[in-house]
Amino acid sequence: MSQYIRAQFDHPDDIYFLTLVTKDRHLYFDSPEVRKMILEAFDHHTRKQSGEVIAWVIMPDHLHIVIRQGTNRFSHLIRQFKRGTNLAFLGKQGTLWQPRFWEHRVRDEQDLRKYLDYIHANPVLAGLVELPEDYEASSYRIWLERGEYSMGWQGTDIKEPPWKGGE
Repeated sequence: MSQYIRAQFDHPDDIYFLTLVTKDRHLYFDSPEVRKMILEAFDHHTRKQSGEVIAWVIMPDHLHIVIRQGTNRFSHLIRQFKRGTNLAFLGKQGTLWQPRFWEHRVRDEQDLRKYLDYIHANPVLAGLVELPEDYEASSYRIWLERGEYSMGWQGTDIKEPPWKGGE
């Protein structure tokens, strides 16, 4: 088995796109209450290290989050978040999460925009809603209020994820 070596960046202002997937793609986050708890937990762990949650979507079996790293490496944040949510949801009786997670260091504003669009279109592309504003477990409405999106945007022009070269 090959060894994955995660990039080690230490600048607190670095921005990352992160994907965490539930173990066996189990639909743990299929209720609004659970999705709200997951977001609050992630936000709590991020703020503890002076980071910032920039954008998010919590899908039934995974989540995508864009964060400003803060004072600790994002891998430390993910470890603490996973440990805390495992205990809160399952006690010591298993795990919510796949062992690893996926990250991408956001290089510039154009890169950030691709990830924001992907995050906010994710519920539409998955067939959960017709419009991003109809999905409550997403930062889309915040970005819409800031004027970054227009009403009715669906993201249907996104054909593949940004890490595969998608627009």
